[in-house]
Amino acid sequence: MSGVRIGLTQRVVSDAKTGERRDALDQKWVTLLTGLGLTPVPLGNMPTDAKTYLSSLGLSGVILTGGNDLALLENPVNAAPERDAFEASVLAFCLENNLPALREENQKYSNILNKLKVE
Repeated sequence: MSGVRIGLTQRVVSDAKTGERRDALDQKWVTLLTGLGLTPVPLGNMPTDAKTYLSSLGLSGVILTGGNDLALLENPVNAAPERDAFEASVLAFCLENNLPALREENQKYSNILNKLKVE
């Protein structure tokens, strides 16, 4: 793996047995990035002091991996407001530090963005 560190946001899942809300990431992301010679860095959903957290990681870029409905949508199925807040902080950090940010493309996400008129 190289010194190129790519942050990966994670979806939030709820465990019915324990009541815990957990961050989760498809294992295929690690396979993909390491196969490209990159170092994947899973990012915990931390809505407080995200700037200090992100600054400490030495990231070269970030991928928003998808997986939860935006909480502000009408009748979201799998909302995670803590993830929404964290990803907003991630995007602000990327803008401030001139880092690239990509988002996973899928039809459901595209439909949400179109509904919100976000590009």
